[in-house]
Amino acid sequence: MKNLENRVESVEELLSLTTGSSKKFNSGWVNLVESVDIHKGDKLVLDIGGTAKRVIIRLLPKGKSSDLSVGILPVVYEVPTNRNLAIELTDEHLGVSQISVHGGPKPWDKFPIEVDNGPATLESVRIQRH
Repeated sequence: MKNLENRVESVEELLSLTTGSSKKFNSGWVNLVESVDIHKGDKLVLDIGGTAKRVIIRLLPKGKSSDLSVGILPVVYEVPTNRNLAIELTDEHLGVSQISVHGGPKPWDKFPIEVDNGPATLESVRIQRH
């Protein structure tokens, strides 16, 4: 696991290296080159594509399957009109290997957002260390 605390200038490059999306699941993600520790008080700045008005965010720990609903932040986030969502983390997230955003009406069939909520993709991610 690599701690990027003193390398803020290079975090964006490392976090946006491998991206993907799924129309079926209304989601997009970045796979991290190396897992990272994201600490309480750090901010994630997400550039969100798609048409979702609201999203769920997941910070998937290394070694956990993306098919499972683990690492989900328990908040529905409003996507700003400029599509840049900044969130301050209230807990430690160690060994994160993937960051994803999930739109649609009901991610994982567990989180009702709204019927006309569109899909979300993830264009880039930055970490602002506290």
